[in-house]
Amino acid sequence: MDQTNCDNNVTNDDIHSHSSFKKLAKINGMINDMTIDELRHRLSQLTLEVSGSEDSCRRRLKNHYRNETMKRVFNKSITYYYDIICVVDFEATCDSPQSDDLIQEIIEFPAVLVDVKQRKIVSTFHEFVKPKSTQKLSEFCTKLTGISQSIVDKSQPFVEVLDKFDKWFNSYINNNNIKSYAFATDGPWDLCHFFALTCKIYDITLPSYARQWINIRKVFTNQYKRQQLSLDQMLTHLGMEFKGRKHYGFDDAINIANLLIRMITDGANPTINQEISCHKSDRNRWTNIKCGYVSINHNKSSINSNDSDSDNSTFKDINNK
Repeated sequence: MDQTNCDNNVTNDDIHSHSSFKKLAKINGMINDMTIDELRHRLSQLTLEVSGSEDSCRRRLKNHYRNETMKRVFNKSITYYYDIICVVDFEATCDSPQSDDLIQEIIEFPAVLVDVKQRKIVSTFHEFVKPKSTQKLSEFCTKLTGISQSIVDKSQPFVEVLDKFDKWFNSYINNNNIKSYAFATDGPWDLCHFFALTCKIYDITLPSYARQWINIRKVFTNQYKRQQLSLDQMLTHLGMEFKGRKHYGFDDAINIANLLIRMITDGANPTINQEISCHKSDRNRWTNIKCGYVSINHNKSSINSNDSDSDNSTFKDINNK
């Protein structure tokens, strides 16, 4: 299949009839008829990633030709909503069976910055946290996360770790002239449950950047037209493997970041899709926790995002029904 040359002199009036788009439609039809081996061969010729399911390879190849056509017609690259995306995946105190009295407080705080345009990890943050409410970790928690009692005992409390994170994050924002960013998680609970609850324990006002986020499971569903899957299942669908230890927050965050990069490569343009809520009747909640989340659909950056329906006082009784 040959790439097509396109005329750059295009007006808005004749864009839909422009020959480039007619050729793109023809190319898409040819891609639809290609076998998985043909798809991977063509991806390889274009030095693109060849792993993943037949569907993901097909979408990746179509996205390549779409982007190339847009560059030729409009003489510009795709515009992303955010300059960087900060992936977080906290580990918290836990037990099995889970007791209603157990407060799930953050004990590991990892963050991974993804440069969206460059499609690569550009900086990382990683600290363990000494819990305040649950001073002794359960055997289940240690086996699940690999975090020992001695690790948390010698770590700093959440308020100090959060201060370190804010300094690291703001330093990157300021030093790299970042104009827009968003946070991303694998599911909603890292921010609307673990992070919000830990802030409540320390009587810290929930930072504005943590009130809205990108749930990468929803991005995956929209991009590949699949039901929401686990991290392992999403990686498998794209021909990727989990690297490191599962339920170890930093390794989880790295794998989520790599998944996010692959989705962007395949044509996704992630946008904030969930926000924290403590008042809306349709919010989703974890057990009896007052705080939950609702789905939203907009592309505002966390830098300029408005607060959710929750005011600061909400987070002082976040545990109440």
